Amino acid sequence: MRYPVRTLRKKRLRALSLCMTVVLGCMGWTAASLPAAAQPASSLFADLGTDAVTLAPSPLSKTGEPAWITEPIPAEATGFVVQGTTPDRNLTGWVRFEDGPWRALRIVFSATGDTFFAGFHGEDVFTAGRFETRFETRASVRLSAAGVFDNRKDADREAESVEKREGERGDQEEAPPEETGEAHLQKTGIIVPPFMYDRDTWNADPFRGDPVALARPDYRNMAFHHAAGFWATTHEEGLAQLKAIQDLHQNIRGWSDIGYHFVLDQSGRLYQGRPFLQGDASLDSAPALAMGAHVGGHNTGNIGVCMLGCYHPPYIARCIDTLAPPTFDSLAVTFSFLSENYGVSPDNLRGHGQFPGAATSCPGENNLAIFDDLVKRIRTLLVTGNAPLGRAALAARSDEDGVVHLSWEFLDARDIAAYRVERVEGSASVIIFEGEEPHPGDFTDGGATYPGQISYRLYARSAGGREQLLATVAATLERPEQHALTENYPDPFLHATTIRYYLPQDGIVHLTVFDALGRSVANLVEGAAEGEQWHHIPFDATGLPSGTYFYRLRIEGFSGTTYDETRSLVRMR
Repeated sequence: MRYPVRTLRKKRLRALSLCMTVVLGCMGWTAASLPAAAQPASSLFADLGTDAVTLAPSPLSKTGEPAWITEPIPAEATGFVVQGTTPDRNLTGWVRFEDGPWRALRIVFSATGDTFFAGFHGEDVFTAGRFETRFETRASVRLSAAGVFDNRKDADREAESVEKREGERGDQEEAPPEETGEAHLQKTGIIVPPFMYDRDTWNADPFRGDPVALARPDYRNMAFHHAAGFWATTHEEGLAQLKAIQDLHQNIRGWSDIGYHFVLDQSGRLYQGRPFLQGDASLDSAPALAMGAHVGGHNTGNIGVCMLGCYHPPYIARCIDTLAPPTFDSLAVTFSFLSENYGVSPDNLRGHGQFPGAATSCPGENNLAIFDDLVKRIRTLLVTGNAPLGRAALAARSDEDGVVHLSWEFLDARDIAAYRVERVEGSASVIIFEGEEPHPGDFTDGGATYPGQISYRLYARSAGGREQLLATVAATLERPEQHALTENYPDPFLHATTIRYYLPQDGIVHLTVFDALGRSVANLVEGAAEGEQWHHIPFDATGLPSGTYFYRLRIEGFSGTTYDETRSLVRMR
């Protein structure tokens, strides 16, 4: 049935104004307990696709019940939902439209924390009036957001209505960027997805109705969400949150099922959201996906992935500052697998709020800050894959002369055709060794420059050109307290060797090589050099006879010569 438009009388408005003043004092509420119009709702609320409405204290508040009334709703609605927090897990509530009958609210709590959603949906159509809601509780209740929605516009309720609407509108959803399509992926690797906990694991309720194919005709986008207020770090919490979100989406919002296709907890575990069209198919088989409900107006061909947790400064719930590295890796592998197997370019990955018309900060400011890094990682994985080429162990030991001794062995070389070892200092990486056959090896690295921790990485390459990181190790480059001139390496040598020295501060450097008679045969350095770092100077002895030579390092400071040291080197022929 359709309710008529009603207006509040002036007397009621005066009572409402008085009540706002009285209730705040007698119930001990603060202004923060009332949701300001500008206060953002959680991302999970934004994912419900509601039209926001402003709340104010209801005249019912004078009875001692927590109660609120909305402004006139902006459009026709078949449902109502609020988000809030309370420590009372026995909370009950009701809602009515204007002076109509009270309806019991369905209340869904997050499995962790005090966040809850309360709402209803039905067949009645409401228009132009106000909703009034009240709660029965022995504790405080704080509401942060309210909204109304029209289930008749939901894209996933039944296949016939979706097909009819798409035929009538000619698919008015936003056209994807030109990069879309498998031809633009430049993939050569094989992405093995993380282990996925299926719907049976979290005891999912059945899908309501008949699933609609997500690809119509193609998969077009990937959407990145987060579920502020619904966080989970353990497997048990993750299972409970999947169940709670499905309850919210099905029984309050009125959707066919949980809106997301995949969900990850804060430890990186992957859970199945919506069922696959093939029912119990495995993720490895890249099964056809069902239409989701996660970005209003942009669900067709759009694969939705949600991170449990809050990734921006707190609004009403616990928030997490950044993704932990293992979780970031799991998320990147998940999106890479979807990109590779469903033909969606990384350029078509977007945060929820990056879709036109989506007024939300989802997936959170901190996730958006690493968004470019996520896309780069996906692109890398599409080339390198994560199917293992083999396994290797890499070890490092440094000495007081600032030299790092490396050794490695291959534990499994099934698809390794070549390999290399890189030194990483800060953001710079240098290849220090390359090999064609995966045999055990060792290398003495005297080329590191800055004291402190450095890292080494062993990469493998397949015959087809696919590369993969197999092992990493860290080493600490010594920081001498004073000037140091080390033995050249190699020594003895055939054609060329390297001379190394350390400067604790800036100075004027003179590095000269002499023969056994004291004659200068090479001036290697003559000028200013930076301090607090190791210096590596190559010496090419081509053209010199074999024998013993001497290299002298003299350093001048502001007060004259501050260091003078001579060492020997041997050239063989």
